[in-house]
Amino acid sequence: MCSSDLSTTESIVTATVPTSTGGKLVFMAHNLGADTSADPIVPSWKLNGAYIQWGKRGPTGNWANAVSNGASGFAAAPLSDVNNPVATNSDPVSGWSAVTASAGAWNVTESTPIKTANDPCPAGFRVPTRNEWVSIYITTPVSNWVNIGSTWTDSPINYSTGKLVSGSLYLPAAGYRDVNNGSLGGRGSSGSYWSSTQDPSTFAYRVTFNTGNVIYPDYITISRYGFSVRCVSE
Repeated sequence: MCSSDLSTTESIVTATVPTSTGGKLVFMAHNLGADTSADPIVPSWKLNGAYIQWGKRGPTGNWANAVSNGASGFAAAPLSDVNNPVATNSDPVSGWSAVTASAGAWNVTESTPIKTANDPCPAGFRVPTRNEWVSIYITTPVSNWVNIGSTWTDSPINYSTGKLVSGSLYLPAAGYRDVNNGSLGGRGSSGSYWSSTQDPSTFAYRVTFNTGNVIYPDYITISRYGFSVRCVSE
């Protein structure tokens, strides 16, 4: 698979998708914690990336080299390699945080988002808002969130599935980290991506999908779950 909507900006590969307002959003082509040298639209364990609780900062530096840190609400990317897809970082994370991030931890205003010091994205990028995920959802109907991979089964070594949005933005079905202990669930059968929007204080908005559905991004869940993050250009 290939797409002319993939480009490179200051060594970061990006993917451009249309919005409901007639504009475009430029996303990083890889999840935070993924191997950015891997082809961003060819499914592999390298694209899975890491997980983090809403509003948490996560490790400084390269997420791909980071280790899980329960107190920070962070679960590292898989350790697997192509010859040994076993060490998957699927176990519970010791000391998984029970502390909810404060309001506005990633963004204070929905209409004019401003990146905070707690935002985990690299320079020039930030966590997308709920409205930005919604604008993509409206513009690109569920039927155009194309399934990639045919075996949508929950397995810690299933890295073969995801959704391709607008022909360029590939979102792996990386699953999630449990709210209570940080254990892995849903890899290969679902994907969940945070927005920067919180409401009310212990909940935050996300976009979630599985093989047959994309849940409208205007949907809240407990913010202490660990989900994937896909950054958008500031």
